[in-house]
Amino acid sequence: MENLERYPYRMFINWSFGKEDEGNLLYNDEKFLSRLYQQNGEVFTGYANVRGEGKETQRNIYSFVDGSGQTVALVDCENCDPLKMCAALQSMQPETLAKITKIILYNDVNSSSAWNLLSKHTKAAIEHQMTERVLTGKSLVDVMLVAGCCKEHYVNHVDSFLLFSSDSDYWGLISSVSTARFLVMVEQNKVSGEVIQKMIDSDIPFCYLDQFCQGGQSHKMKVDALLSECQRFVGQHFTAFNIQEMMNVALLQTRIDLSKAESKQFYERYIKAMKLKIAADGNVSIEFEK
Repeated sequence: MENLERYPYRMFINWSFGKEDEGNLLYNDEKFLSRLYQQNGEVFTGYANVRGEGKETQRNIYSFVDGSGQTVALVDCENCDPLKMCAALQSMQPETLAKITKIILYNDVNSSSAWNLLSKHTKAAIEHQMTERVLTGKSLVDVMLVAGCCKEHYVNHVDSFLLFSSDSDYWGLISSVSTARFLVMVEQNKVSGEVIQKMIDSDIPFCYLDQFCQGGQSHKMKVDALLSECQRFVGQHFTAFNIQEMMNVALLQTRIDLSKAESKQFYERYIKAMKLKIAADGNVSIEFEK
């Protein structure tokens, strides 16, 4: 009863409290998980999965999009985390997301392959622009994005842009195309303090992508991307074969005759039960149970 104020009505948990006042733990995921791990001798580090964007961030995005005639999202795939962007899109209200005319991904062959799966994990309209390289060591993504922004603004009359990138080079675009509105989505560990100060001094709104919770669809996208790459790798290193052909070769080489019943029994008992074995060094082999 002395800890009654720590819980929502009729919700309880066995808990060891310290002397400090934690407040209502079950209304704060980050605080709850940190204390739960601590109580069991562990340290909780998965903050990206529980931290959500603040109300001020939400208001900034909603007011920016609502105050626009047309809004287009421009994404520098070399300087933006696809999972964080997916989380940001997922957090937007449906009516706000519907006002974004399209999302243009400016991609390079060396960018994350997860970008190819973004359209499966959001209802937003995605346009994928894969840029070619003239010189092997030189990406053209930033130039293509600037050109695309100018086309959308001056030809298609788009007045507002959500720019997903932490690259300081885009300050030249933002400061030069003064008739367009920009809201820049940056990542804390990639953006420079000088660029942030420039945006503050010039009243250019910005948000940190790190604030958005990476659960839900972004987690599904993470799993989807990893499994897709694993499937591609397996396809490169594993040659498909036919089970019946394998059995025919085995019967021919051993000179063994099996009746239909024996063949079916052998198939059910041994062939269908074959499995992958992963050795301690990570090497994979196929084994049959005997």
